[in-house]
Amino acid sequence: MTKRITYCGGNAGTALVAVSALGGRAGFIGWLNDATLDDPSAAERASRGVDTALAPRRADARAVQSTIIVAPDGERFIAYDDKVPQGTADSLPDAAPPPAKVLLIDSMPRSR
Repeated sequence: MTKRITYCGGNAGTALVAVSALGGRAGFIGWLNDATLDDPSAAERASRGVDTALAPRRADARAVQSTIIVAPDGERFIAYDDKVPQGTADSLPDAAPPPAKVLLIDSMPRSR
């Protein structure tokens, strides 16, 4: 390996940060870790203006982890671990999220 770069992102997270950067309001209601230091993706979203106030918290929550290996010729290999709590809490109020011009719903199933 000649270089290692770490980013917080993913499809939904990157879209939320982009909305916020363009002046829109963005919020995330998926599972987050209850210890901020153990959840760098949540801290990254919050620092970029994404509202996480309605996101449920639990000790075993973390973002999906991916490793992308790029060969010198541009070929790539992507490996990921998605054994994480998915969906959101059953206790999320029906009024959440508030009315929005755009609503992005990720295709992961609800946690039970």
